[in-house]
Amino acid sequence: PGPGIVLMLNNLGESLRGQERPAEAETYYREALELQERLQRRMHPDRIPILNNLGLALFTQDKSEEGETVLRQALAMGRELLGPDHEVVANCLNNLAARQQGSGHQGHVTRHRSSRSEKIDTIRV
Repeated sequence: PGPGIVLMLNNLGESLRGQERPAEAETYYREALELQERLQRRMHPDRIPILNNLGLALFTQDKSEEGETVLRQALAMGRELLGPDHEVVANCLNNLAARQQGSGHQGHVTRHRSSRSEKIDTIRV
């Protein structure tokens, strides 16, 4: 199997999550992550959206602590591999902030303007 299979597994997970079947989606995201790690390496930009999607699926299943951990992994990897101003990093930040606000976490979110768009820069919990 190649990277195309990883993408297919992630897309299948997205389809299931969109159908409000997050537990099934979680299975496909985890399989995609395992296969991607075997094919490429643990620190690879292709992991970031899969981690992000897995984190969202976990939050949907009321697995908030694990979901936050996974979203933070995606964010850290994105910052390291893509830089702080990349749109994938902004997406991870926005998802993390939205989930924290949605789960009642008292946090402080700081916004700043970059040349691309407004994004959440810092989250303190």
